[in-house]
Amino acid sequence: MPSLDTTTGPSGYDHPQHGWLRSPEPGLFITHIPARPTKDEVTSYLAACASYFDRSKAPFAWVVDGTRTQAGNALLRKNVAEHLVVYRDLLAERCVGMSHAVPGTFIRGMMQAIYWIAPPGYPTAVFDELPEALAWAEARVPGR
Repeated sequence: MPSLDTTTGPSGYDHPQHGWLRSPEPGLFITHIPARPTKDEVTSYLAACASYFDRSKAPFAWVVDGTRTQAGNALLRKNVAEHLVVYRDLLAERCVGMSHAVPGTFIRGMMQAIYWIAPPGYPTAVFDELPEALAWAEARVPGR
């Protein structure tokens, strides 16, 4: 299971720490979702995010890389949607934008199902490729 260390990463600034996450600069987070995420992986990822949200007050932009994702299920969608509901107000306040790199209609449908349950209160965008999603989010990084 990926680490739940949520202090500072090798970059020296505070950001969520998890095997799916990287933060190339302060205020920009990229989640690389694996091909077939398990319930335990999703649970540990959401716990790392929650720990960061509970601790940090800094604004951020987030990229969700779903380009490798091949499968999901109703339980995983439910867990992510519940997490977004719990953190709805915080995300609306601090998330300056969330972009998704999702090339297939099946995975886009899963994402849409999550947003039906937990409509985002922040700007979102969907792209076919990761570089496009990254450019969109980078343009929203606070202090750039």
